[in-house]
Amino acid sequence: MIGNLHDGVKHKKYIGHTAAGTDGSAVASSALATAGFDRVRVCIELGTVTSGGVIEASISGCATASGDFVDIVSLGDSGYTATGKSEGTIILDCPLGNGAEFIKVNYKRKTANIELDGITLDFYSTDVVPVVQDSSVAKIVAV
Repeated sequence: MIGNLHDGVKHKKYIGHTAAGTDGSAVASSALATAGFDRVRVCIELGTVTSGGVIEASISGCATASGDFVDIVSLGDSGYTATGKSEGTIILDCPLGNGAEFIKVNYKRKTANIELDGITLDFYSTDVVPVVQDSSVAKIVAV
């Protein structure tokens, strides 16, 4: 039996602090394998958000690492207006499988300045099995 949550959740850091600025170009991560996991949770940590700041974000999936990725979950066609949400967190959580053997995390700072403090992923499963943590995890302390 697994005694600690970290034993069944694989944590990965996608990006660290990204400077603020209007960014009309979409950014997509490399293809990330999902084998052995049922779900993924993506945490987008906001920094300073200028009034009127809109962010678009999604998790897209594909059966292969180089195929056509299709959104599984997103913040919607218009994105999310993050005004007043400085230092806030946006969480996207979705099931995997059914053609999502690989995923990409996508984001775009659509309107005004939105600073991103980081984006991290947690892969997890209903069938909890021990996992090896990503190299972005520097230290785990569990009691």
